[in-house]
Amino acid sequence: MTKKPIAMENQNQRNKEGTGRGIAAGLKFSPYRRGIQLILLIVILMWIITGCSLLGQNHGTAGNPGENPSAGTPQRAEKENNPDGDSNQGDSQGNNQTENEGNATEDEGTLGDSLEKEYPWLTSLKEEDQREIRKILTHPLIKNAPPIPENLSDLLAYPPGRLAGLDPQKDESEFPITAALLPVFRPYDDDRDWGDPTEGEIATATIRERYARALLSLTMERFPRPEEIYKDFVKPALPAGEIKAGEYGEVPYRAQTNVEIILDASGSMKEKIGGKTKMELAKEAIQSFLGELPKGVNLSLRLFGHKEAPTKEDACQVSELVYPLGPYKAEEFGKAMEVTPSGWTNLAYTIQQAGEDLKGYQGESYTNIVVIVSDGAETCGGDPIKEAEALKKSEIQPYFHLIGFNADPKGKEQLSAIAKAVGGLYRDAQDAEGLKNELKPLGEWISGWDQWRKNALEAAKTHRKEMADRIAKMEQEWDTKAERLIGNIRELNDLAGKKEKIGVLAGRIYVRDTIYDTSPSSITFERELNNLKSLYFQALITKLDQDYANIIEEIDQTYEAQKEGEKK
Repeated sequence: MTKKPIAMENQNQRNKEGTGRGIAAGLKFSPYRRGIQLILLIVILMWIITGCSLLGQNHGTAGNPGENPSAGTPQRAEKENNPDGDSNQGDSQGNNQTENEGNATEDEGTLGDSLEKEYPWLTSLKEEDQREIRKILTHPLIKNAPPIPENLSDLLAYPPGRLAGLDPQKDESEFPITAALLPVFRPYDDDRDWGDPTEGEIATATIRERYARALLSLTMERFPRPEEIYKDFVKPALPAGEIKAGEYGEVPYRAQTNVEIILDASGSMKEKIGGKTKMELAKEAIQSFLGELPKGVNLSLRLFGHKEAPTKEDACQVSELVYPLGPYKAEEFGKAMEVTPSGWTNLAYTIQQAGEDLKGYQGESYTNIVVIVSDGAETCGGDPIKEAEALKKSEIQPYFHLIGFNADPKGKEQLSAIAKAVGGLYRDAQDAEGLKNELKPLGEWISGWDQWRKNALEAAKTHRKEMADRIAKMEQEWDTKAERLIGNIRELNDLAGKKEKIGVLAGRIYVRDTIYDTSPSSITFERELNNLKSLYFQALITKLDQDYANIIEEIDQTYEAQKEGEKK
């Protein structure tokens, strides 16, 4: 026998680390250290953040995945579409597949150069052993079976096997058929007289490891992938240009919002509803409305009919700006509303005066809103519709919001006509609660960017919860698939022994020791599958928290940038 090259000597040394149970030592997973866990966690996060590019590649990692006979059967395709569902296994499937077919090989004849290059120790074996081992190594199930995954990317890229989603009880006929597809490994999976003991150990270790690969390729499940869990957060539309607020139509949202409230304080507002005067109820509703507005909004209050006069002519000139346009100060505003209803309804004159109040706020920099709360029609002979139209056509361009507060039929008709003439909104309010409800949507519109920020934060919170729920559901799916995978490997391993594909005390024990042994000292695929799950879902939650923090930061930055623009 010729002297083996140095590379061959090194390979021999690596494979001589143990026999029997110990022979798997060089093929099992290594124990995870905390530092490695953290590094892997960071890598996973980077991988997920950058779009999971690894997952976009073809699944196969060894050979040509397209040739893998562990997938692609009609029954397998059905299970891939519904991996956790039931499947009716027909006896006709695989009837032509026999145990002899399980020994099918490719390229009968002498060892090819590629095989010798991959397994240089073959040439050191007896000719008969070379020939039989070649049949095993060139079998499609062995040649195309990917290595046992050692990290998350390998696991998620691993193609689902023929038995993925199947259950030995419900799909009983499929398991014997699948076991029959395996080549016969025995007696080469057991310790025997190889002629060259060193090369024999390498051959035995290789056969056992390839058998474990084959079982995994036939049973592998498709584990949840990050791109199936995550979906992008979509922020609410920005209130740029114009805001659509239900029946408010399209009102321009500009840097400064001014609101002038015109409150009827005529004698009819002394009437009581539920023990309080309409004037008292109106005060409460208006102050509640103003308390919800953002700080940047300027407010003014004009009252009419709140003072007695010696003549009707004098009474019809009673209209006073009791709170000039400026920031809302609750105490001062409340004092301004401390009046006694007593006079006439001079609505036309008051609308005209409102134009004077707002004349310094013309042009594209301002959104001006006139809110009129009244319980009746004009009683001073003026034309409020004409005055409202004139104000609407001015450079002030106010938006009118009119509320008939327990108004009489004539008052409702006139207030509604004003709103129609100027493209505003009219609403009835029969009591205090109704008045508050009618002012609320206007407050939401006036809040503009503040309301947008509130909506965006709520949407972000909802999105995070939805993603957390999806991750929790995927974690349960992982557990289900991992349990089924290990169970199916056990079942297929037992069947392979019964069909004498593998030795009872060698290859089968090797699979147990490397795949699913749960003894405290064992380092198996099953144990590392659980470790990977822990790291994977920890990474997903960390990614979710990072995304949520970034979303909140982006919302706040957008909001603050708009506010800075308003100041300028």
